[in-house]
Amino acid sequence: TPHPLDWLPSSAGLQLPAVFTPWLQWLETGTHQSDQQELSAQTWEDFYPAQRLHALREMRFHTPATALDLIQQCAAAEPADKRLPIIETLSINLSEADAPYLESLQKDRSQKVKSTAVRFLSRLGQVACKQEDIEELADFFTIQRKPLGTRITLRPLKTNAQKNRRRTLCESVSLAALAQHLQIDEAKLLKYWTPKDAEGNEALLTLIALTGTPQQAYTALHKVVAEDVSTLSLTSLTALSQRLSREERTEAAEHILSQKGNEKSRTTTLELALACLDQDLGCISWHTIKANLDYKDLLKALKKEGNKDNWHINTTIDALALLATADAAQHITNNLLQHGLMEMDPRLTTLRLNRLLTST
Repeated sequence: TPHPLDWLPSSAGLQLPAVFTPWLQWLETGTHQSDQQELSAQTWEDFYPAQRLHALREMRFHTPATALDLIQQCAAAEPADKRLPIIETLSINLSEADAPYLESLQKDRSQKVKSTAVRFLSRLGQVACKQEDIEELADFFTIQRKPLGTRITLRPLKTNAQKNRRRTLCESVSLAALAQHLQIDEAKLLKYWTPKDAEGNEALLTLIALTGTPQQAYTALHKVVAEDVSTLSLTSLTALSQRLSREERTEAAEHILSQKGNEKSRTTTLELALACLDQDLGCISWHTIKANLDYKDLLKALKKEGNKDNWHINTTIDALALLATADAAQHITNNLLQHGLMEMDPRLTTLRLNRLLTST
């Protein structure tokens, strides 16, 4: 028989939103850690791993040097699966001050930690990419200089081997190195790049997410959303959005919701918006949602299907419930009731939870 605990997260949930940390602490120790205690080298062991991560992220936003010092003191004693997410918090406000520590991680016993350190050093322009890799990746690009402007595109590829090779190169070459070889600065490369091929976009956006600055990630994401959101994959969107601030993610998600989804992969704008927001849920206004095409399609489907159990209808309602503000959730609920759903329909549960969480 199913039990409510079956649906609650396990103690392995290091990437869960901060609201779950008391629950994870209770699972691990049977006690609740006071929120008033500050993370330090002395209190490190008093914090559950997920709590440490949330505390470190906050420190990196506000006092990055303090967080770096704490990571240097404490991370090495953690096992590899706990050490890696700790190192990954350095991506927040990454700066030259982090470089010496990242260099020292080249001797870390974990290959994943080493790779993460190299990636961060690449963002700082302190890793020399292999010249042959840079040249090979540059060959996948076409630059057309015309009187009306410059246009940069990725060459269409015919074989999976070529596509896989391009993807691999985009994971090992930095944006700065690529731009330098193409004899164009990074800002102009992004300005003149024309996103038209979904697989090519994913490869280049991965490169930008891994080695570009947060501003470059923001520019690239908004360029694809503005020109053709149907070429945007969930993979590249997630990678880029993790480099953005909450406000930037919300802005991008709202823009996505004003577009059409990816009909080829059957990815809705709601799914894309959720991937963009990551953990920052419940922030999309009623003004944005009521104009969304997927929401309008939901109302049409309800009118046609009535109260029939339909997977697409169910998942769309859940996605809306995760995206919406409390006010928007109330508007959505009212409209769904007007289109035939009953007040106690279980499909309205997440919308009801949304309203209750915000009103408490």
